Amino acid sequence: MSDRAREHVRRAFGVAGVRGRGRAGQGASVAEVRRQAERFLARDDVLVTVQGFTTVELVECERRLIDAAVGRADEGVGVLDADVVERVIDTAEWPLTVEQAAVVRAVAASGRGVEVVGALAGTGKTYTAGVIRELYEDAGYEVIGVAPTGRAARELADEAGIPSRTLDRLLIDLDQLGDTLPQPCVIVFDEAGMAATRTTARLLEAAGRAGTKVVAIGDPGQLASVQAGGWLQAVGRDVGALRLTEVMRQRDPGERRALAGLHDRVPNRYLDWAAQTGRIDTFENPASAREAAVAEWARAAGEVGVEWAVMIARDNDTRRALNQAARDLRRAQGLLGEQRSYGHRELAVGDRVICRRNDAPLDVDNGTRGTVRHLDEDRVVIETDSHLIRELPANYVAEHVEHAYALTGHGMQGATVEAAIVVASPRDLTAGWIYTALSRARDRTRLLIHDDQRVHDRADVAPEQDRQVAGRDGLLARASRRMLERDDEDLAIEHLPPADRADDRQLTLAHEHAGGPAQEHAAARAEPAVPDASVARLRALRERIDTFDRQRDALPRSELHEFHRGHARAIALTQQRAELTTAIERLSSPTRSLLGRVRDPDLVERVRLTSALGGIDQAIERTREAETALRERLGDPEQMRAELDGLDRMLTQLEQERSDPRRGHRPRTPGPQRMGTRAARRPAGRLTRPRVGRRAAPCRALPPRPRHHRHHGTARPSTCRRAPSQAVAARARNRRARRARPPPRAHP
Repeated sequence: MSDRAREHVRRAFGVAGVRGRGRAGQGASVAEVRRQAERFLARDDVLVTVQGFTTVELVECERRLIDAAVGRADEGVGVLDADVVERVIDTAEWPLTVEQAAVVRAVAASGRGVEVVGALAGTGKTYTAGVIRELYEDAGYEVIGVAPTGRAARELADEAGIPSRTLDRLLIDLDQLGDTLPQPCVIVFDEAGMAATRTTARLLEAAGRAGTKVVAIGDPGQLASVQAGGWLQAVGRDVGALRLTEVMRQRDPGERRALAGLHDRVPNRYLDWAAQTGRIDTFENPASAREAAVAEWARAAGEVGVEWAVMIARDNDTRRALNQAARDLRRAQGLLGEQRSYGHRELAVGDRVICRRNDAPLDVDNGTRGTVRHLDEDRVVIETDSHLIRELPANYVAEHVEHAYALTGHGMQGATVEAAIVVASPRDLTAGWIYTALSRARDRTRLLIHDDQRVHDRADVAPEQDRQVAGRDGLLARASRRMLERDDEDLAIEHLPPADRADDRQLTLAHEHAGGPAQEHAAARAEPAVPDASVARLRALRERIDTFDRQRDALPRSELHEFHRGHARAIALTQQRAELTTAIERLSSPTRSLLGRVRDPDLVERVRLTSALGGIDQAIERTREAETALRERLGDPEQMRAELDGLDRMLTQLEQERSDPRRGHRPRTPGPQRMGTRAARRPAGRLTRPRVGRRAAPCRALPPRPRHHRHHGTARPSTCRRAPSQAVAARARNRRARRARPPPRAHP
């Protein structure tokens, strides 16, 4: 049962108790729990989904959110002159990567009212947001920053220069205090994937009324909202999402590739890399794992500083145990000073702490980390990691300050450190959580996995001595399976059952409570254009294409291209050198006269060839130095090139299968096939059909295509050929066009 479902059940039982219908308390019988569940499901505002149940109110909220985003796809808001965009890109403080520049250009040219930017961890999304801010401010727009947490809003303000506030604060200002969005305006919505559906719907509706462009930046692959969420991926799928995939946080290129595989649900790529590089270890019990984690953290803190090393745990019990062990170690080492107690919290000078509540008068956020510098009876003075001094009153410290040697994955999302030690059991390693935890450190991340067989949970039914200890291979296998499990949620509207009879009770109640049948809304959005089997096949093909696209984008293609271009240049220069050497050898040898003077009839040509040879030698040396540097950065460019070529071949094959959604695998037609095309040549006279998602055109018969092939007596014209780089660019354009394409519709 999902978190959303559990929350609905808790609310239902609470309401039932208030209404006098009884409550299923602790120790209630199975029959009583079933009665309460049936009573809950019988409520007028509950809808049954294919995965559980939801509420009419949430479905209606999700429908408004989707409408607010998709309905503004062609609004033409925020379009800027291309020359202005290029000038801002060229004058940016630091050069933008190819991906970052492409995102900036697309945001300024698309005209969408809601723009989605999917950014992997460590791809420079905040810097890109700063360039977008500069771009629109130069054009006369006012740029406002919004984030779901106070820490994210502060980082957006400090690092991107965008005046920012939390999403809740902005909605209070708009709905309760009567504020209005300025004109013209652009909202940069950072960490959008962590925002809840209900508050996001209110923001998008307010932006739509004001004609404000919203640029939502986030990563659906990281931790999502603790409330009902899943909207970012759905909106990106409907309106088209821009992407930042070139990770720059981790210094090790091998680690960047392994994390990309983990993000794309290929966990064995990360586990294999971690095992080969000594980044992963297994333990029989949690105590051993915690002991090893504290020892490794202490070494890392000594090397990079205590503020740049952190331990990460899934649950608060493990976090508290790690914090206590770290404090004991630092006190034994003499690194902590005067100590005082504030309620149940003990703090000492030198302690690492984190604030857990936003407080504007104190100028701290939920997530502000720092080091204790002074203690007295009424206050605690800390130095934040931004090197700012903050004074915290004793009552705030007692309730909202915790030790920060170890944090949870949610507490670390959006943060960057030098070293991280992740402690978890296999059951903790869900896809979003583990990717967030393992992508925090620039230098070194260690994953310590311990057995999660909890003896105390089974002590009444299974003796402790009968428990079998899992080996390393067993733990890693369980961890790999768990890393495939999502810990985020789709929109509830996407899991409503198809529309049924008009007298369906669920349809009737939805119509009464939402002003229209909510199930019909979902069915209209997901109406299949082809038979069910073909729809399933199309979806499977799309998922496979998206997976291979993400894997391809994770490879450092620009660096690979530069490496192979340099390698080809070195080969060409070597050939030129050989030709020059041969030409010099063919020159007549110098002779001596009777008086001993050297006579060289080819002196001018010899000097010219020798000078050219020296220049080529220098060029070869420079090319080889650059090739060596790139090889060190890439690791194994030949293997990566082979992987990229394999992905290109697989994508081409899948595109051919997808070109006609009503057919299965089509056999390839004989004869050569042009590079970069989406489908094989059509046989002469075959009827063409419009592709899914495009407006249907009248069917017509194509005349036989002339065969340009050596076996038919004619040569292929040069205009039919494409260079490999052009073919790759064409495939990239095709994929971008597909992602921006609306969902399939039935043909007339």
